[in-house]
This record gives sequence, structure tokens and C-alpha cells, in this order.
Amino acid sequence: MQLRHLVFLIIVCLTALGCPTEQELSKFLSEQPPTISSFSANPETIEKGQETTLDWFTISATEVSLDQGIGSVPIRGTKTVKPIADTAYTLSASNKNGTVTRTITVFVKPST
Repeated sequence: MQLRHLVFLIIVCLTALGCPTEQELSKFLSEQPPTISSFSANPETIEKGQETTLDWFTISATEVSLDQGIGSVPIRGTKTVKPIADTAYTLSASNKNGTVTRTITVFVKPST
């Protein structure tokens, strides 16, 4: 962040707009639906018999799960999978304010 942006932020906080307290910020975040910040497979394309790693990060989620029989997972984590064909994986993140999902596909090439 540039110094002028930091100075501007401080001025805004000290003027009529004011800065949120930690309690106000916590309350605001607790009233939001969860967010899936990232969800990826590395690598996205594998040869049959190889593994790939699913990686995800969620915000404000209280429950997170992966389909394809995987089930409940941590709010941030990785899972190694070994699909035998092209497979779509859906990550679901929930809290009391809603549920969001994101889907990625792992592509499987025939082994050479």
C-alpha cells in the first residue's frame, strides 16, 4: 500500500465516517454468507493412474465438504485424489447465512 493511500485511510477513519470497532467488524463478518476464496487442482490434467491435489480456502464457513464421496473437510486444506476418468469436484461451504459452491474438473488422459 502506498503511503498516500494509508494516510487517506487514516483520515477517513478519523473523520465523520469513523472506523469500525473489532466487535462491529466481527458482527459484520458473522452476518455474511461464506466465501470460497480459492479452489483448484494441481495439476488439472493427469494421466490415468496419477494423482492430483485439490486445494481450497474458504472464509466465514462453518461447514465445508467435497462431493465424490469425500465428505466433510477443513475450512482450508488439501486432498489428494486419483480419478480414473474426467471428474468434476464440487466444494460446498456453508454457514447460518447460506451456502456457496464451486466446481472444478480434473481431466484424465489415457496412460502412455
